[in-house]
Amino acid sequence: MTVCLVLHAILFFAVNWSVLSLLWVIFLFVCVFVFFPHSLQMPFTFVDLFSSVGAFHYGAKRQGGTCKLMCEVDPERVDVYIRNHPGKYAVANDIRTLRDLPPHDLLLAGPPCQSYSTAGKRKGTKDPRGQLGFDLLRLIKKSMPKAVVIENVLGMMSDPFFGTIIKSLDEWGYFVNVFTLNAADFGCVQSRRRVFIVGTIRFVLGAPQPFPECDRDSAIKDIMRPDHGQDWLDTKLFRIFPPSKQIEMEGSGYVLAGQVRHVNRDIPDAVFGKPSSAASYKKGMRVFHERGRLPTLTGSDAGRVYVWVARRKGVRLLSPSEVYATLGFPTTFRPHAMASKAYLHARDTVAVPVVEAVVKWLKQQRAI
Repeated sequence: MTVCLVLHAILFFAVNWSVLSLLWVIFLFVCVFVFFPHSLQMPFTFVDLFSSVGAFHYGAKRQGGTCKLMCEVDPERVDVYIRNHPGKYAVANDIRTLRDLPPHDLLLAGPPCQSYSTAGKRKGTKDPRGQLGFDLLRLIKKSMPKAVVIENVLGMMSDPFFGTIIKSLDEWGYFVNVFTLNAADFGCVQSRRRVFIVGTIRFVLGAPQPFPECDRDSAIKDIMRPDHGQDWLDTKLFRIFPPSKQIEMEGSGYVLAGQVRHVNRDIPDAVFGKPSSAASYKKGMRVFHERGRLPTLTGSDAGRVYVWVARRKGVRLLSPSEVYATLGFPTTFRPHAMASKAYLHARDTVAVPVVEAVVKWLKQQRAI
């Protein structure tokens, strides 16, 4: 579209150079900018702070971004990141000693969630990990990118530091939007609700665009790989319920097919049919049906995802690559070679399709 308009403009100038033709060309470019904004947008650059194994990188790159810097304190996660994201970008290890950022359009950050998670002690900024948020704000203020995306668990919203982030971005001239997004709404197999604080410093023309959501329905069986299912577990270790008892947890999208034996007392038959009661059992004790989704995987849950495969009438664990696939990582992603480390890294990552949707929304707003 843009190329055609440019050629038309050149031809028009060649035939009849006048003030009227100049105004006509200006009108054409304004129409393109308003009605076809993506055709005039330049590629953008981004920095990836608290980057873990690179979910933010995947989401931003899919929307045309180029990474300028990544920052991750864990050297093993850094190795995984670099192996999966080759390129010419700076590598930083400790945000506390990071003084300057290279020029960039978009800053992406997922600060440690342990300080705000309901699974932890929720000490907020009294926790050394929570204090890293102040280093994040320091770098935002110093670099002032066009847009900022900060992701964390929903527990952050009830911590005073959440208000500090909003107030700081507002004082520095950012328009702030707060989105509560679930990975399952974007085609992921895992239910994972997170808060995204999105700040834009560029002026936005026109009314805000609706936030892009994905309505694809997905199930565990969609991400299971045949070549990863060689190690089937002894079914004597599990209690698989008959189909009439394999209930779908109300409103969650995941289906409970059975439980692990010898970990806790068996769930009485009378409990089934009552989703709230069944949900009270720890996720590590559950066997999920392949036709459903997964709940949020935290702690050691990522390495204990038991799946009932009906056609084989068997149970197996999801492999590390399959666990990452529940969060939208591509099949080409290569996790840590040690399974325990790979599962550990997966528990605190963000869902790739959600990041991509947020970046796409920013482009729709012409913020980057």
